[in-house]
Amino acid sequence: MIKKYIMVKFVDVGVNKLSWTATCKEISFDWLYKQIKSKGALMSSEISFYNEHGSGIIYAGLRAVGRFEIVTETITN
Repeated sequence: MIKKYIMVKFVDVGVNKLSWTATCKEISFDWLYKQIKSKGALMSSEISFYNEHGSGIIYAGLRAVGRFEIVTETITN
């Protein structure tokens, strides 16, 4: 069975400028949102994401509050 995993690097998120990496099967708004909330990086409920060509910006309201990058996409058996 072939499984695809995506590694995402979060950089300088929130007022504390938190950075971490996480792995997922598919990037979605819900997955990104859960990552931000589970780390306690942002308290805002108005979080949005802009993604283009493997990197993106994290917004809280109208302010850019961090970024994320797709580091690798791996396929395993």
